[in-house]
Amino acid sequence: MDAKTFEYKDPYFLNRLVMLISGERCDFSATLRPDIPEFIQAAECARAFSASSPDFPDLDKQLREKQLSRDQKHALVMMAMCEKHGVMPFWNLRFDYSYRQFDEPKIKYVGYNFGCTVHDEPYLTCVHPIQFTKGSKWYSITFEEVAGKENTNRAKLAISRFTEQGYLVVGIYAHLDPYIRSGDHYCDYKESKSQMHARDGKVTFWGEVPEGFDLSGLDIIKAEQMRRQLPEPKLLEKLVDSIGGTSSISKQ
Repeated sequence: MDAKTFEYKDPYFLNRLVMLISGERCDFSATLRPDIPEFIQAAECARAFSASSPDFPDLDKQLREKQLSRDQKHALVMMAMCEKHGVMPFWNLRFDYSYRQFDEPKIKYVGYNFGCTVHDEPYLTCVHPIQFTKGSKWYSITFEEVAGKENTNRAKLAISRFTEQGYLVVGIYAHLDPYIRSGDHYCDYKESKSQMHARDGKVTFWGEVPEGFDLSGLDIIKAEQMRRQLPEPKLLEKLVDSIGGTSSISKQ
């Protein structure tokens, strides 16, 4: 399948791109991280990590002396960076709709472990309840396989609020016009007319590029402006209506 790639330089571009996703003919997944450039660069790094930051000279010396493995080096550097920037180390807030829509959010440890038990570091430190009392930011926030217009609008509303609170969309993956194809008696799998992957300064389409897709048009759009077009939930009124009562609070 041929690929078509567009490039972008604005780090806030994906904040706007995700707001254009329609829930009627696609599903999508998105990843957010705290809007801290050096944190994002380190957390997203998939290659061997070299700790050379002048902010952590003692840690650099420790890594050289012990010749730790790549994952161990990365874990130690990220622990130090989380402490520096007020981030909960390795805790991901996950809205996973791959099984069913309207599922409850979950938290998941996405870090490393130097051993194989719950008593090994850094897991032992990260799961300490004190980590959740500091008002720190999540290490990452993910929305997975959001589908349907209502669910998509709910996710976009939340994503926009997260960006207002200091998070940045760092990755988007979407199926355009998805459908399920039966491969044999034992396996069903998802196909789509087009797939979109946006990350690291590139937006790539496999299959058909949506008609009228133009990156330049997003330069004048702000995610906050688009968020205001989405309906805010009226929790108490909706709850009262759902149990057959009449809500007069919103009318006062």
